[in-house]
Amino acid sequence: MKVFKTEHKIALLMSFFVFISLVFIGCASNNKDYYKTKLINKTPYDDRYVRVEKHLRNIPEKASNKQNKKLIVEKHLKKASKFIYEADKQQDESVGAVFTDYQKVKYDHWKLPNETELTNRGDCEDKAIWLYSKLIDEGFKDVKLVTGKHRESDNNFHAWVTWHHENKIYILDPTINKGLYQVNHYPSGYYKPHYFYHRDKKWCGVVACVIEPAPSSKQARKG
Repeated sequence: MKVFKTEHKIALLMSFFVFISLVFIGCASNNKDYYKTKLINKTPYDDRYVRVEKHLRNIPEKASNKQNKKLIVEKHLKKASKFIYEADKQQDESVGAVFTDYQKVKYDHWKLPNETELTNRGDCEDKAIWLYSKLIDEGFKDVKLVTGKHRESDNNFHAWVTWHHENKIYILDPTINKGLYQVNHYPSGYYKPHYFYHRDKKWCGVVACVIEPAPSSKQARKG
């Protein structure tokens, strides 16, 4: 009887792990679909990104001849994660104003890497911008700054960096997940990108563009 119970428990555990594996395998294709992109001219964050784009013009294009790129990524990701998290203060928070996601754009200040280093703190986009800039300075051409939703159901927007390497997409998030994980390591609906940036180029995630087309800069500032 004891042997039967033990074997039964082992069988149940194996079934559970198979189930979890299948769930994550199923999630992988859904999440990867989010990362199909479409080149666009404008995003709601252009009045914030313009400072970052100008900063990147001072970083010359260079060949990346690094032997172990993962070690370089992990080194900068580790440092970016150590910056103290501090959210931007909304100007009208004292009167209890409620803003839509796009209306919040004008209350958000995107720091340059040196500003984040000087204060040793920043919010999600500040930490992501620091990491994104450092990797570009290392010669990485396959990284993008991303704005979107950490979870599809979230009310607020989030920022992270993506790295495309050896036909895999890695999520680099120094605010929430401080390790080097592929997009298919997350359940479906996590890390849903809306907009991507690399130097002077911009894209929207195809899924996000279909669901909610990017408003013009004028529309994004309304409120």
